[in-house]
Amino acid sequence: MDPVTFNINGARYEVSISHTKLRGRGKNAPEKRFGADGLFQIEMTDAEGRSIRRKGLPFQCKKRWSGPNQQLVKQCADMESEVGSGLVIDFSPNGYTACMAVDAIQAGGSRRRAQVSGKMKQLGQTLANDFLNCTIGQIGLFYDPEREIFSNPRDYGSYPDHVLTTAIQRLR
Repeated sequence: MDPVTFNINGARYEVSISHTKLRGRGKNAPEKRFGADGLFQIEMTDAEGRSIRRKGLPFQCKKRWSGPNQQLVKQCADMESEVGSGLVIDFSPNGYTACMAVDAIQAGGSRRRAQVSGKMKQLGQTLANDFLNCTIGQIGLFYDPEREIFSNPRDYGSYPDHVLTTAIQRLR
């Protein structure tokens, strides 16, 4: 996705939204170490290209997830242990849905239990409402594909908890 540029009080900023896929095969594959298939990322830069704010959300994907799935429970525990957050995405003929990794763990890896407890949501809603509005994801989290490691969010600095606000509106 192309960066979105905007001006606030004469200062220019860009916001980029992307995703990165983690290598899943081979020796010491990051997916096996971290439990994540990839990472959604948002980055805000100033006019000079310096990163002002960065945020990430690791995710694990499942096709037609039903459950219970103990491998998924382990992957979710790995995401939680590594970065303190994660998302499980279910790809099915009925669309894309998601729940937080901690909710998949509490459901014992069962999609049905997560659904019954009200934790499954449409993926688009989860990303637009929760991730963009900073209620999920980790501030400062970034995946370095060269070194195949996650950055340490605690090393990113002290920034306000929320710098962007989104408004989703259905047009007729």
